[in-house]
Amino acid sequence: MAEEKSIAIIIWVNDKEAGIKQREYLRALHIPDGYSAEMVEVTDALFRTEAYEKGRSQTDAKYKVYLDTKAVIINENILEDIIGIFNEDNTIGVLGLIGTEKIPTHGVCTWANKRIGKAIDYQGKKFEKGNFEADYREVMAVDGFWMATQYDLPWRTDLFHTDVYWDTAQCTEYRNAGYKVVVPKQDDYWCIADWNEQKKYDKASQEIFLDTYSKDIFPLVSVIIPTYNRPEYFKEALESALAQTYRNIEIFITDNSHNTKTKELMVQYLEKYSNIIYEHHPDFESMDNWNRARQYNNPKALYVNWLMDDDLFVPEKIEKMVDCYEQNDGIALVTSYRELIGAHGESFDNPEWKPAFNQTTRADGEAMGREIFVLGQNFVGEPTTVLIKKEYLHNNDLGFSGEEGKYFISDFPTWLACLQHGDLFYIREPLSLFRMHEGQSQRTPRSMLIGAICWGLEIEYAYKNKLYLHTLEDFEKALISWMKTVIFVFVTVREKQYESDSIDVLKALLSRLVIMK
Repeated sequence: MAEEKSIAIIIWVNDKEAGIKQREYLRALHIPDGYSAEMVEVTDALFRTEAYEKGRSQTDAKYKVYLDTKAVIINENILEDIIGIFNEDNTIGVLGLIGTEKIPTHGVCTWANKRIGKAIDYQGKKFEKGNFEADYREVMAVDGFWMATQYDLPWRTDLFHTDVYWDTAQCTEYRNAGYKVVVPKQDDYWCIADWNEQKKYDKASQEIFLDTYSKDIFPLVSVIIPTYNRPEYFKEALESALAQTYRNIEIFITDNSHNTKTKELMVQYLEKYSNIIYEHHPDFESMDNWNRARQYNNPKALYVNWLMDDDLFVPEKIEKMVDCYEQNDGIALVTSYRELIGAHGESFDNPEWKPAFNQTTRADGEAMGREIFVLGQNFVGEPTTVLIKKEYLHNNDLGFSGEEGKYFISDFPTWLACLQHGDLFYIREPLSLFRMHEGQSQRTPRSMLIGAICWGLEIEYAYKNKLYLHTLEDFEKALISWMKTVIFVFVTVREKQYESDSIDVLKALLSRLVIMK
């Protein structure tokens, strides 16, 4: 039974000299009226979680402060401040002095962008971030050099034997149990500690942490793969999605193959992976399959990334792109450079295939939307390239105007819709592989006609609604870039002797846009 008016300060004494100094500092602390306090020293532990678990089991105190041996409390009234915050809100489980609002996808909070709190180190360097309108702010995790609790949860001694990830894991345990993790408002510094110390990168502990907690702390990402009659390429694409270092992924596959080769291939994957949803629609035509892919919407997923069945993800793609969104405010679209590969996976260079930026860049969304139109180029990338934040989709669907109809193209209209809501984040390193091969539908006269019509419709919609194309000059620049493409399409159609009603649609659209003002 917990002693309601008792406080225990638990220290893992792995440095005798530091332990002696701690006793001196702790004797100076003011004990709140009506409360008792004790110091619990653990000297026979091999690692921190073992020490804290032993200390926890040695005391019946309701309130516990877990203190790093080298951290020094300099606020004499800290115990009173702790009790005051805990009494203010009985849903608070953990209190810490520096906290992380969004845990990075690699799990190391000291490297996160969104950190708040207040502390000073032994050299006098100060950490002071975040505005506090109330007595505390809620975070996802706090740094472990100083942690206070008002409820008991066991420490995960089964997971970590090194001094990394254990504090973030414990905060996640409390949050999973329904308790808040918070950082207090400090008028003056409460503690001196090595808050700026970079934690050692421990790959084994990272794998344990991410395997255990990814689904608790990171948003769900839907990967959508439409496929048709090419199981060899599809298998490579699926394997690249399954190889992602980001753990919280579901994979939705809609297959309109007119044979059962892909369906037979899927048997082994469905037996092994519970996060795959597979549908076979042999009666679907191409547009039916696209529409099924567009209709899929798991409300639990915050992000979606399409994966064309002949393209590939780099293993770190989703991890790095989610981190861009989560660690930076105001980002509407995250993309990257993509490498070209051939039919057999071989890399090759194309002088026209250049990165949009020479380094990782954050760019204004409005300006990027205008550039897409004025240059007549989709430099953001193909569907495989971009991680989409679902809340920025047009009516929760791909596309820009909602009027594309049968002339729908999945990529650049979607980017235009998203870029209305914020900035573009461009990662210079290649995070996806775009396959060039003879079987691509983009090279057919039909696809070229659809693409040209879609571009024209988007130009018309943007200028009429003053989205990106705010001036007549910008409209004319976009029109000139588009007309160059239209001429090339007409030449190709004539050379191929291709007949389609879409030719007349493109001609009518061209006439309409030329006289628009």
